[in-house]
Amino acid sequence: MAKLAKKKKKWRRSHGGIVGRQGEVRFGESSVKVIVVEDRGPIGYSGRRLVRVRFVDPEADPSNSFEIPTDELVLAAPRG
Repeated sequence: MAKLAKKKKKWRRSHGGIVGRQGEVRFGESSVKVIVVEDRGPIGYSGRRLVRVRFVDPEADPSNSFEIPTDELVLAAPRG
């Protein structure tokens, strides 16, 4: 029986070092600003890379964070 070749999904290096960076996430028709607090790794469905984010809004509870796939996160341009 022939073995099927497994393709490993490589994480795009363009996202390297995203912890602490700000970005936006779409919620319905609007988007909200978030900050990346943790890179969870490729633990999502089919190896999707997840990150833990929290809202940038100062009125939001700082302990309220959630996980999203990196493909749903639009990072802001780095300053420098």
